Amino acid sequence: MSVTTSDESRISFLEVLTAPIDGALALFSPSCRHSRRMKRIDFLNGLTNEQLAQRGLRRNDIVRHVYRTAHQG
Repeated sequence: MSVTTSDESRISFLEVLTAPIDGALALFSPSCRHSRRMKRIDFLNGLTNEQLAQRGLRRNDIVRHVYRTAHQG
């Protein structure tokens, strides 16, 4: 019995080396997005109501505005 493999199914050496990095990025990516959003919320909370109005926002809409794309694919 012989086993043959095609070149298409082989994993490259580079893929083997970068797999742990890719995994770590996938793991921490949601955390990084959350951190950016929190910074954005802090920034917007620091604005006056007039400055928020110029951006088309009200203070009670800040979190909804920042997280509006959080659950989109």
